[in-house]
Amino acid sequence: EATETEPIIDAIPNLEQYIYCSSAGVYLKSDMMPHREEDPVDPKSRHKGKLDTESFLKSKDVNFTSVRPVYIYGPLNYNPVEEFFFHRIAAGRPIPVPGSGIQVTQLGHVKDLADAFVKILGNPKAAQQVYNISGEQFVTFDGIAKACAIAAGAPEPELVHFNAKDFDFGKKKAFPMRDQHFFASVDKAMAELDWAPKFSLIDGLKDSYQKDFGLGQFQKSCRF
Repeated sequence: EATETEPIIDAIPNLEQYIYCSSAGVYLKSDMMPHREEDPVDPKSRHKGKLDTESFLKSKDVNFTSVRPVYIYGPLNYNPVEEFFFHRIAAGRPIPVPGSGIQVTQLGHVKDLADAFVKILGNPKAAQQVYNISGEQFVTFDGIAKACAIAAGAPEPELVHFNAKDFDFGKKKAFPMRDQHFFASVDKAMAELDWAPKFSLIDGLKDSYQKDFGLGQFQKSCRF
């Protein structure tokens, strides 16, 4: 991604600000949670391109801000992780959940993410800074499945826990989220940007369902 960013920087010598959407996936897996902006990053991460871009922007002494979302959800999102659950709830099927289901993670509504970008725009406090952006609530894998059912107005779903190593999923993901605890602090953004998430998890999922899946709109059809 740095190779895509470099021509832009070179073409605009008097660039006032560059806001970059990175990912919380750059953090090194840790036993100390939540991830904070100063935590070590993983140079072997599949998001290495985003780390390279952040490093490039620093090297160019550009007035940039890097935003690190966790899992983004909500209407018109390019990678709606909630679809995995909505498809199965709509079909009345059990929801497969890896491991114990108590892995803790975090979702951030796409509108809250957009609001953070607006707060960063033209904000001198955001110069050369990195911010985690997501929802304030942490939730287990089992909790996401149950919350999606509430959002869809459906009964609590049956959950089937499985060991992903027992199956061959090919190149497909066994589950839409990484099978580990994965969540980040948004305290820095809330303190410095006059920003706070407006959507609770349930309200955000209801918004997603009503404006996307509930209208028959989804990114991918489901093959059970």
